[in-house]
Amino acid sequence: MSETALDISGEKSDLYPITFQKIKALDIVISDKLMAWRMFSARWKLQTTTYYGKEIHYEGILFEGTPEIVFWDNFIEPFLENGVIDILNATYQMCAEKNLEPHTYINEACDILKRLNQKTYKTMSRTDQILRGNGYPDSVTPKNVDDKIKNMDSFIDLHSAAILKRGEKPKDKSSEDVIDIKPNFFGIGLNLNALWRKLMRYLTCRCT
Repeated sequence: MSETALDISGEKSDLYPITFQKIKALDIVISDKLMAWRMFSARWKLQTTTYYGKEIHYEGILFEGTPEIVFWDNFIEPFLENGVIDILNATYQMCAEKNLEPHTYINEACDILKRLNQKTYKTMSRTDQILRGNGYPDSVTPKNVDDKIKNMDSFIDLHSAAILKRGEKPKDKSSEDVIDIKPNFFGIGLNLNALWRKLMRYLTCRCT
């Protein structure tokens, strides 16, 4: 996967170079994992690991049955999903440190991540063709990866929306008003619970 494939067009933010490099690093990890599978047909020997460090080792067999199932059944997803979470968290943290409103920068990161998502699954489809075609990829029909791309795009959207809700902070009890302005008795209501809490804090401080 080249830098051009990941690069987005149009106006880019000041944080774009940092975000792009983080996603490029994820791209390199994923590319290495898929290249190990692509080389499987050279000697019909594969030695790699899953995201969680579990070893995958095949030798003297073709890309059918168990190897094919392992390749398509949640092998690459943990790399993408955890990468998405880490990069979106890092982008949000950068915005917090620089006192920047995060929506623009999170959305920009999502755009690049979706390009990585698309290229990853297209590379998987081509790798699958090479392995099933035993060196003649165009002799077999490519796998349709549209649903996988769509599902991962939804994962990116859901997590970006969740991260952007971090700005909603719970109410600070210490800042409660003793008097609430609301339409009750003569337009003024006395917040007795807040008054009691303030009184108890005052007495506690006096006694210590």
